[in-house]
Amino acid sequence: MSNDQERARLAAEWTRAGGGFMVEPATYPIDLEQLVGRTAAAAPKDYRAFAVATTWLAQHSELVNVRRLGKVADKLEELPAAILGAMIEIAGDTSPSAGRLQAAQRHCRPLRKRRALFDRTESNPILRQFAKEGALPPFAAWGLWQDELSLKFDALRPISWILEHCPELRLRALYGPGLEAEIVQVLERGATTIASMARELDASYSATHAAVTRLEGRGSVVSLDGHGVDLNPPIRSWIDGYPAHARSNRGRLAS
Repeated sequence: MSNDQERARLAAEWTRAGGGFMVEPATYPIDLEQLVGRTAAAAPKDYRAFAVATTWLAQHSELVNVRRLGKVADKLEELPAAILGAMIEIAGDTSPSAGRLQAAQRHCRPLRKRRALFDRTESNPILRQFAKEGALPPFAAWGLWQDELSLKFDALRPISWILEHCPELRLRALYGPGLEAEIVQVLERGATTIASMARELDASYSATHAAVTRLEGRGSVVSLDGHGVDLNPPIRSWIDGYPAHARSNRGRLAS
């Protein structure tokens, strides 16, 4: 995939998640943590994507699955890993609630050989020197030089819009952005076993079993007499009916 194609995909996917791009939103479900990692990889050539993603992390960090983001960070190359570290640093400095992302940040690594954040700056000796001399602390801490930062809060959609237009994030709003929401999402496809879910979600059996037990205690899932677990039927009906409820509520608020 070319750089231009990836930039277009990033813009469409962030638009679906409520990010500030004047493009049509992606029509397919996004993988939020992979999207953040891909944005970090594309950031040296795409200031807008970097700014929007960093702002989104500051504003909507409660929707981010920290466990999954840490696994994404583990697989990033050195430069994207440092950029992701800086993105999380800025988000945490901007919004106290984004401090929860530090658990994923521990999987990031500062650059060993310092450079300007953006390729355009790095390739221009004058701009590079300005960025180096004026490097802001959240960038310098990760081996990056960048002397300016402009977040895009006015370009983000509110959480109500995101949950209506990006249904893959709704369960995180209900169950938290962790293993429990992941389990419910798997069970939307039908009943399965704890061992199978643990493999699919790349989680330990004990952690998956504990999360299922919590969900069962709250009535969200039911055991199937030793043959796995499934969503409790009322919960499945409510999840399936969410789009209609959202449209109805929006209509009442507008009237």
